[in-house]
Amino acid sequence: MPARLTGRQPALDGLRAVAVIAVLLFHGGVAGARGGFLGVDVFFVLSGYLITMLLLREQQATGRIALGAFWARRARRLLPALFFVLAAVAVYAAFLVEPQARLSLRLDGLAALGYVGNWRQLGAEGGYFAQGATPSPLRHTWSLSIEEQFYLVWPLVVVALLRGRRLTRSRVRRVLVVAAGAALASAVLMSVLLGGDVSRVYYGTDTRAQSVLVGCALAAMLRLRRTPAGTPARTSARTGGGAPASTPGRTSAPPGLVTLAGWLGLVVVVAAMITVDGTQRGLYHGGLLLFDTAVAAVLAAVVLAPARGLARLLSVRPLPALGRISYGVYLWHWPVFVVLTAERTGLTGPALLALRLGVTLVLATLSWRLVERPVLNGALVGWRGRLSLPITAAAVLVGLIVATPTAAAPSIAVPGTVVTVPARGSVQVAHTQPTRDGPRRPHLGPLRVLLLGDSVALTLGQALPDYPGLSVTSEAILGCGLARGTPYRYFGSVRDGPPECETWPQRWSEAVGRTDPDVVAVLVGRWEVMDRMRDGRWQHIGEPAFDDYIAGELEQAITVLGAHGARVVFLTAPYYHRGERPDGGTWPEDEPWRADAYNAVLSKVVARHSGSVALLPFGAEVSPGRAYTGYVDGLMMRYDGVHLTPRGVQRILAPWLLPRLLAEAPWRHESG
Repeated sequence: MPARLTGRQPALDGLRAVAVIAVLLFHGGVAGARGGFLGVDVFFVLSGYLITMLLLREQQATGRIALGAFWARRARRLLPALFFVLAAVAVYAAFLVEPQARLSLRLDGLAALGYVGNWRQLGAEGGYFAQGATPSPLRHTWSLSIEEQFYLVWPLVVVALLRGRRLTRSRVRRVLVVAAGAALASAVLMSVLLGGDVSRVYYGTDTRAQSVLVGCALAAMLRLRRTPAGTPARTSARTGGGAPASTPGRTSAPPGLVTLAGWLGLVVVVAAMITVDGTQRGLYHGGLLLFDTAVAAVLAAVVLAPARGLARLLSVRPLPALGRISYGVYLWHWPVFVVLTAERTGLTGPALLALRLGVTLVLATLSWRLVERPVLNGALVGWRGRLSLPITAAAVLVGLIVATPTAAAPSIAVPGTVVTVPARGSVQVAHTQPTRDGPRRPHLGPLRVLLLGDSVALTLGQALPDYPGLSVTSEAILGCGLARGTPYRYFGSVRDGPPECETWPQRWSEAVGRTDPDVVAVLVGRWEVMDRMRDGRWQHIGEPAFDDYIAGELEQAITVLGAHGARVVFLTAPYYHRGERPDGGTWPEDEPWRADAYNAVLSKVVARHSGSVALLPFGAEVSPGRAYTGYVDGLMMRYDGVHLTPRGVQRILAPWLLPRLLAEAPWRHESG
């Protein structure tokens, strides 16, 4: 907050520092900061408190709230640094982002610029704790969006509630009741809307408003305690919410009790930041409201007892200094973490975290000294300042569009979508047609191939070119392989799979009956390498019990797919590298040995059915050299570490795969 408007309290800056440190350690993958994401909620409570106190003080001092001036101050405080970051991200997109990911990043940038990043995250199906995609450098702007939405709406509510020039107790009480009631309603809504994935309630403005509103209620409570019933009270401009000892009509809790509550609140806050997991259901059934209340207790203690131990603790250097630049630290840290990966730097663990933190602090300090502080000191006041913000916003908007001109990643079809690759030209190939009695007899026409599997198979099928004598129909779907049962672990989080994944035998049987294929090609493996909960414990490929389970699923697939005489062809799985752990390491599901273990089980099962089932070493073509690679022969093969690019399929994989599928015509393998 600008010092000339609210005054600065070192303890409040210290609390900001605690919040941003928690976020940094959480995103850095530090084991002792599992709940570091809760630092965002500390910012929310602080924002609610400070903005509401500012509004109430302005009403008291002037008899009105100048909404235009309020919003202009917010724009000058928030937008310049954001423009700086968005411009840097546009440069990053132009030079370091793969073409398939640029459109998504453009949408992220536009959402951040329009402060709707939280709803963009939901629209992109990017769950915060279940993120499967390569992370966007703007993913963290969801929290800024919620705060800006609050800055737009809450002042209107306060103006409506105060209705009059005098700030009386009854009017302040209205603000308190509405803020507290809305916070409780938001917490209840979070509990009601909580589903299998926490993303909706984590990102939703309606469900996250509780944190900001707790701060609003605290501001009204502290203002109420020193506002007399009949006449407005005067307050010190330097306290940021505290009251001078001579304020008439003041009633207060004993300072010792307030300080005790603050210490207890701090214990709760720190303990939660160390131990809480973002997927724990209790957090969304009232736990978050409890945490916000603990933050409010800390805040009340440092405001009402600024000379006591808790406030002094939070004022210890360098906490206030870090707190003053915490906005810039938050803005810059995530883009820095995304750009400075283990792959690019060759570092992991503490060394990588130290590099990331150092670069973040340098950029945040430059942002504060060169951008934020000059603006706060009046650099954008006057008509030139009023013009500079929209002009800069337009320039950033153009930069985001120009820097991301290429096509999006290949579309991922939803379950049920059928992709057909027709046979090319008039080439006729002798193949077999089923008869009522079961045996096949030769006939002329394109060989019908049905492609089944997960989203890797889906991107393969969508990009396959036409080929003489082949007609390929893809009914692969997103997110489903052979392995069933939930929950499973992905990207360090626990997820529940789509219900349709449980019924693959029925879906595949229906697909075979509907398309009447001569050859069924199956490409799975991504979902088979996850940790899954089975028989009351976590299991994974490479363990005998889980290997037996996967073998059983493969046997069932062979039975279902070959029921009408089609030849079944399995494609081996490639290696994967969806992304890095926060500390730069490899996620368990991306460990190369897991793909090898799955392919070993697959090979053993196929060997038991050598007369009717074939195995093609597809994985070796996608991942040559027995290692993951994003490029093959200079062409990008995987745009996100998992899914196949159209050019990679058409230039490299299709010329290798399609002739081999054609060679698998059943009549070529009939014994006689």
